[in-house]
Parts: sequence; C-alpha cells; structure tokens
Amino acid sequence: MNSLRDILADLRSPRALPALSYGAVIGVLLVVIEISLASMVFSGPLAPLAARGAGLTLFGAVAMSLACALFSSFPGLVSQPQDAPAAVLAGAAASMAGALALAPAQARFATVAALMALACMGMAALFFVVGRFRLANLVRFLPYPVVGGFLAGSGILLGLGGLGVMTGVGAGFETLGAYFSWPVARFWIPGAAFALTVFAALSLRPHFLLLPGAIVLGLAGFHAWLLATGTSLEAARQGGWLLAELPAGGLWPALGPADLAQVRWDVVLAHAPEAFTAALLALLGLLLNVGGIELGARRDLNMEREMFTTAGGGLLMALGGGFPGYPALSLSLLGPRTGVASRLIPLAAAAVCAGVLLAGGALLALFPRPLLGGLVLLLGLLFVSDWLVGGWKRLTRVDYAIVALIAVTIVHSGFLTGVGLGLGLAVLLFVVRMSRVPVVAWERSGAEAASARHRPVTDRVLLRSRGGDLRIFGLRGFLFFGSANLLGERVGGLLRGGRPPRFVVMDMAGLDGYDISAVNTVQRMAQRAQATGAVLLLAAPPRGLFGLLDANASPEAMAHVRPFPDLDAALEWAEDRLLEEEHSALGAAGHARRDALFDMAADDVARHLEEMERFEALAERLGPALERRELASGEELFRQGEDPHGAYMVLHGALAVMATYGQGAPQRIRSLGPGTLAAPMAALRAYVAPGTAVAEGRTVVGRLSREALARLEEADPRTALAFHKLVARALGRRAEGR
Repeated sequence: MNSLRDILADLRSPRALPALSYGAVIGVLLVVIEISLASMVFSGPLAPLAARGAGLTLFGAVAMSLACALFSSFPGLVSQPQDAPAAVLAGAAASMAGALALAPAQARFATVAALMALACMGMAALFFVVGRFRLANLVRFLPYPVVGGFLAGSGILLGLGGLGVMTGVGAGFETLGAYFSWPVARFWIPGAAFALTVFAALSLRPHFLLLPGAIVLGLAGFHAWLLATGTSLEAARQGGWLLAELPAGGLWPALGPADLAQVRWDVVLAHAPEAFTAALLALLGLLLNVGGIELGARRDLNMEREMFTTAGGGLLMALGGGFPGYPALSLSLLGPRTGVASRLIPLAAAAVCAGVLLAGGALLALFPRPLLGGLVLLLGLLFVSDWLVGGWKRLTRVDYAIVALIAVTIVHSGFLTGVGLGLGLAVLLFVVRMSRVPVVAWERSGAEAASARHRPVTDRVLLRSRGGDLRIFGLRGFLFFGSANLLGERVGGLLRGGRPPRFVVMDMAGLDGYDISAVNTVQRMAQRAQATGAVLLLAAPPRGLFGLLDANASPEAMAHVRPFPDLDAALEWAEDRLLEEEHSALGAAGHARRDALFDMAADDVARHLEEMERFEALAERLGPALERRELASGEELFRQGEDPHGAYMVLHGALAVMATYGQGAPQRIRSLGPGTLAAPMAALRAYVAPGTAVAEGRTVVGRLSREALARLEEADPRTALAFHKLVARALGRRAEGR
C-alpha cells in the first residue's frame, strides 16, 4: 500500500521529528476539543454521562485520524468528529433527555449513543453515494448564503452549548435570569473571558501555537487558583468545577453488546431527522473545508477519495463511537504551512487520542468545565464572526439577511426548519433574480431580417412591405416558468394588438434547456395564435419540447405551431406564405396595385439592373481567364473546409451555401443568385470555405483562379481592378448581413 510506504519513508527522513511533534500537539488539541464536544452533547440532565461520552468522541477522533493517515489523498490531513454536527446532536440529546427522564442512566446513555451511531451510518452512506456517483461538484451548487446560515446557526448553538457545559444549566430565554445569579455566573464568566481573550488574540495575530498555549495557560491558571484557595480536586468536583463520575481506568469501550438492550429505539427513530441533518452538515463542512485546504496548501485534493475515506471512518465510528465529522481546516494546514506534509501527523494525533482513550481517563479530571465550555464557546464565536460579523462586508444585504434569518430560525426552531427555510428562500431568490434576466436576446421584424434564400428584387420589396406580419425572437439561456412568463406576455401583447403579426418566429437555438412550465407558456401562446389566425414557428426547438407541446395542446392549437430545424428554414417558410398571398393579390388586382408595386420597386430594380449590367460586362472582359462551368440541380461546386482556389461568378441560376456545425444537420447560411460572387476571398489568398456550395436548379458559374487573377493584373490592370471592386462590394454586403 502506497500510504504505508509513505509512512515508513517519512519515519526514516528528516521530517519525522517535526511531523511527530506536530501530530502530538494536534492530538492534545483533539483530546480537549472532543472532550468539550462530548460535554456539550451530554449536558444538562445528561451531564453525569459526559465522561463516558468523551470515550465515544475520542474513539471517533482515533478512527477518523487513522482513516486519513492510511487513505487520504493529502498527506497530513486531519479529520475529527466536528462541532456543527455536534450542535445538532446536542439539541436532539437534550430533547431525548426529557423523553427519558424516568429511564435509568444506562438507558439514556445507550439511546443517545445509538442516535450518534445512526448519524455516523447516515454520513457514511451519504458520502459513499456522493463519491460513487461523483456528485461532489453538484453539492457545491448549494447557495452560499444557505451554507453561511447553517454555519452561523451552528455557531450560535455552539456558543449556547458552551455556556451549558460551563454551568450545567441550559442556555435560553427561560434560564436567562439564572445566568445573572452568582451561583451560575461564577462558572461562565471565567470561561467566557477565556474564549473572548483567545478569540481577540487569534483575530489580531493568528498563530498555530496560540490555542494550545492558551489551553496550557488556562489549565495552569485554574490549578494555581485551586492551590491558592486550598481547594482539593474532589472538592472542586463536588463544587461543579470538574467533570463528575470519571471512570477509574480507560474510557473505552464505553458501550458493550449488552447495552443494546437498553436502547429506546422509538426515541432514536423519532430523532432520526436530526441524525440525517447532522450527516448533511458533515457533507457541507467537508466540501467547505476541503476547498479551504486546497487553497491554503496550494494543491488539489481528490474529492471522491476524501468522500470514501470519510465514509470508511464513519462506518468505524458507527461501530465504536463518535458522531459525524470531516477534515479539520486549521489542523490539516498546520503541517503544510510550516513545510511538513506527512502521514505521520494524523498517525501521531491518533496515537495521543488512543492513549487517553485506553489508559488516561483520570487525565480528564484535570480539565475544568469553564475551560472546556470556553473552548466550545470559542468555536461558536469563530463561526459567528465569520458569517454574522464578517458577512456584513462580504455579502450583499439580501444575502446577509438570508444568513441572519436562517441562523435565527435554527436557534429558535431547530436545524430542520432552518434548512427548509434557507432552501425555500434560496429558490425564491433564484427565481426572482433569474426572472429579471431576459430570455429574449433580440427581437426583429420581417423588414429587418430575412432568410438566406435568393429572391428577385420585386419579391424582396414585397417582403419589406409586409415586414410587420413577421416577428422574430432570438432566445437564449434557460426557459423556465419565470423567464417563459415574460416571453409569453411579450408575444401575447403582440397577438392582442391592433394589427397582430401573421407569423411569430422563435429562434430557440440559443436555449440551454427548459422546464414543463415553459411548455405550458408556449401552449398558451399557441392558443393565442389560434384565436388570431397567426402561426407560431419554433426554430431549432430543444429536444422533446415539441413532443411535450403536442401531448398537452389541443389539435386545433397545434395546427398553428410548426417546428423547423433552424431559423433560416422558418424564415423561408414564412416568407413563402407571405409571397403567395401577395402574388395572389396582385393577380386578382387591377393595374393600380401593380403600378404601385412598380413604383415601390423602381429604384431597387434600376439599381439591380445597373449592377447586373456591370457584372455581365466584367464577365465578358475577363474572357478566357474565366473558366465557365455548368452545374445540374443539387451538384456541389466546392465543399466546406476545402479551398475553392478561386472566386466563382454566378452567371445563371443560384447557389445555396450549406454549413454543418458539429453533429447537426446542414444549414443554409447564404443563397447566391445571378450577379453575385461565391467564395470571393479565395481569389485573393488561400481560403477555407465555411460551407458547401450546392446548385439550386441548373446553374452556370465562372471561376477566376488566383493564378489567373495574378496574370490579369499584369496584362489588364483595369479589368483586374474592376474585379477587385466587385470582391470588395461582395465582402461589404456580407459584413452588413445582406
């Protein structure tokens, strides 16, 4: 195994001593932290069981540290049962204590331990599924303010739990008066002072030795006070300053197989939602902390591997004790920030925790409850500072309000209510914000946009005169109930107007997707089109949309809806219908209407005739330099991606230039009639054709190669200059989209 080879190699390297030293410091910190968290979970009526609970949490620290040492993708990663899930389980344990008020102490302890095991099993299953199906990146899409609200609420609960650890009295509105009485205040005042002092020091000048140094000073100061006042350890324990009912030997096993009979499974199942919430918070915490470790260590971690590693640690904890956890950000960065990244660090930390777990139960008698509670309060202050204080500068006011509201709801009504409220607010905010993003990228009339098909001058004039009968919408983004509603209102307003368009074209090629509400909106547009006699043309609709529309709309409404592979095909179809109507009207009309059309088209026809005259004269002057070729209908002139090796003058008929993008069907990007140039740039330099030129009916073209143009520039500069002007006009028209 590579991990074992790494450990053996580090033991023989110069990094062994600093790595083991850092691991020992981290191990001591883990012991203190896990004892503090156990005191928070087993507080109030469960406080006499806190020492046994420490056996569970310390076993969890050993299990997770060993899992990291052997299987993590990052040498030096340290995992532990964490504070946010502990805050959830502490609230559940307090509720369970009320339900088990008359049960023996062993039954209460076994029932709370069973809930912790259930949370660990849920965490392991959740992490395995996320890792197996590579869903970690999807979880990252959880809205940032919701995550911040979770953590801020956890921080407040940690702070309240820390006060409960110090005093043995649950912190809340109903106990607020008791906290200002001296018998209770004498416990929490020194613990709060410790937490605030360390918090201020970490804020001013953070250092990895500051917290362990503060713990040592706090411990030394407490025992110096005991000596100064002549108070024995037993008297301090009787007075509530130390943990009570400590076992004589080790702290593990804290439970045996016989204890399973003491578990009140009905109570455990009643609090199963809290167990799942703790597992979910562990998932969020892992994603956040691993991201922070990647930034701090300047290297990427294998997210799926960390998921499986933590899942394995969770299964081990479910069998032996602990509650959900994940990698610790600050502890994991201790080694890399000082130049030592080694698997010996979590291994040494696990050894320290295991030593206390198996043989050092009496050591816990030295830790005062104000110090343990102060450490929990410090963790809560760090969360609150990050999200409720620092968040004021980092977040928008709306996002900050969501964070604060979630945090208050979690404290008042529990994590499940806060989670539900947060997700609901995030969805609502997303809908409001996305609804403001216009799905309509552009809107044009038929006078401003036309298909690529080549049409006679008179037909182009007729289409411009009927431009109001054709409306085109270019869509982009995701079409969901918010953005689709805005589109529906816009199209509905057009169709309800005094002179509604005959055809409404929606170019859907730019859509990323849609939901069923969008289908309902298109259905209502189809019904409106049916009522006004209009036709709804869907260009490049997303896969499945037309089928869903056909399944939901009536046959009468669907008769007014047509799908097309692309925008050009939809425009050509609509233009053909408009021209049919115009030609029919002209055939039935008298001379007055035809004269009116001639007057409208006179300037365009004259200009076109002049251009054709110059074009034909140039073709004659080119003479033998122009290689003439006749194409049958459907015959290819040149292919997409190839060099035509010259420009083609269309002398008779028409060419369609078809382009294929990706795996899609060919699309016509332009149509060229008599008097136009195909591939004009190919006469000047090497050129890659953007599409395939195909003859539409019998077509005659003349090719002027680059070599022939070069010879012409030498022999007949005036004719060559005229051809260059033709190329310039062709390129100018394409730049204008004509």
